[in-house]
Amino acid sequence: MKVYLPNVSDQEIGGGWTFMRNLRRGLEDRVEFVSDWRDCDIYFISGVTLAGRDEVEQVKTAGKLILFRVDNIPKKSNNKRSRVYDNMKRYGEVADIIVYQSEWAKEYAGWLANFSEATMDCIIYNGVDKKIFRPSPIPDDEETNRPLKYLYVQFNRDENKRFAEAAYHFHMRHREDPRIKLTLVGKFSADNFNDDGTPHFNFFGDENIEYIAPVADPYMMAAIYRDHDVLLFPAFADAAPNTVLEARSCGLQIELINPTGGTKEMVDSKLDISVDRMCDEYFDLFNNLMRVKS
Repeated sequence: MKVYLPNVSDQEIGGGWTFMRNLRRGLEDRVEFVSDWRDCDIYFISGVTLAGRDEVEQVKTAGKLILFRVDNIPKKSNNKRSRVYDNMKRYGEVADIIVYQSEWAKEYAGWLANFSEATMDCIIYNGVDKKIFRPSPIPDDEETNRPLKYLYVQFNRDENKRFAEAAYHFHMRHREDPRIKLTLVGKFSADNFNDDGTPHFNFFGDENIEYIAPVADPYMMAAIYRDHDVLLFPAFADAAPNTVLEARSCGLQIELINPTGGTKEMVDSKLDISVDRMCDEYFDLFNNLMRVKS
């Protein structure tokens, strides 16, 4: 079985990149990932911005199987510049099957994009590599008495990430315990930096706030998770955030500030969030597609 994963992005941080990395590692002994779409059995669009429209049309004409993975609706404001919204609708039309990352994504994105009810679809939740994202050892008594360390992560400055809301939430927690700490990881507004590039997230003084630039290395990110107790997650209408899954796998408490979106499904304790489960489900899906094609 040969699978091609288009990637027209040079970005190495974000949900799509993380997913492709996990899928390749999890299926490397069962699937051949080819470097040319002409050699593939299945053309797997793992995110709308990762595939080029012209190539997708060529793939469709060539009669290849197309799998399209959907998380959310791209902003229509981006449509004039990059046709992302139009591309999403087109990829849904040509796909042999659409995979949604959560029940909420299917209910919202599938409806808003007006994907045909006749289109085959299913839901496969994201998974995390538990060999990387694992909990810290049980702390000793002294550690349990230390002030809580909060974490907020955003790899882009999308207004949906609601940084101001996370800051407010931390303010209120700080009223209850002035000793608590907050670490900010990722990309933030230029207003949060001095002319020399140093950060000034000075809500209560430097002793309370730490800033870390975007982290691409999953091992480093896992170490950051393990050094904290609580993940602040204020994002609104997020379909399947890897940040939440990774933090949960590292044993953090998730403070879900906005319940709208697929995140409620991600924090369900009954959900198997392992990358092994995710890859098994995709492997079964690939085989089913191949059988239908034959």
